[in-house]
Amino acid sequence: MDIAKTILHLYPDAVPLKDFTIMELLDGNGPFISEWNIAVPEPTNEELQAAWEEIKDIPPVIPKTEIEILTEKNEQLEKELAITKEDNIANMLAITEIYEMVLGGGT
Repeated sequence: MDIAKTILHLYPDAVPLKDFTIMELLDGNGPFISEWNIAVPEPTNEELQAAWEEIKDIPPVIPKTEIEILTEKNEQLEKELAITKEDNIANMLAITEIYEMVLGGGT
């Protein structure tokens, strides 16, 4: 069982190493919760095992790299810029038409 993944499933706002710590000694007993700083009772092994059975087949979420995040942000900004350019062109055309009407005497 992946205790940290299970705790994060049960308590999504928990922060590892701040809210809880997992340790494993070389005694062959496996990992255990060595520190618990969440304002709810520490889950029992049975609760952890039941939660693990629910999530063990869910593939891990791989966080986006900084490059991926910046690329997505850049793409969004480019879309917004394209919309702004289109709006500016439409505004310039409207102003040009009004200017021509004024100079042309409304014809």
